[in-house]
Amino acid sequence: QGQLEFKIREKYSTGYDSLPVFVSLNDINDDNRSDIIVANEKASNVGIFFNVQGSSFRQQITYSTGSSAAPQYISVVDVNDDGKPDIIVASNAGTNVGFLVN
Repeated sequence: QGQLEFKIREKYSTGYDSLPVFVSLNDINDDNRSDIIVANEKASNVGIFFNVQGSSFRQQITYSTGSSAAPQYISVVDVNDDGKPDIIVASNAGTNVGFLVN
């Protein structure tokens, strides 16, 4: 069997004390490139690193999930059937599920 070898190519900051807990890959902006979507639990936001070329990404853009929401899990799916991917966010701090509609 072949042996795998992984090396860290780049590190992308999610912000001081943000506590990223979940990561998903999806083409959020319909440019045929996988973007990185991150649930930042302690910062109560969802961050997106837009892919600019291959394995190069822009700085994180954040979207608030509400004060003390503590997002724990995210799923990317077209919630409203408009052909664009939306983000579903499950909170660790309450009994809510939120939607970030694209």
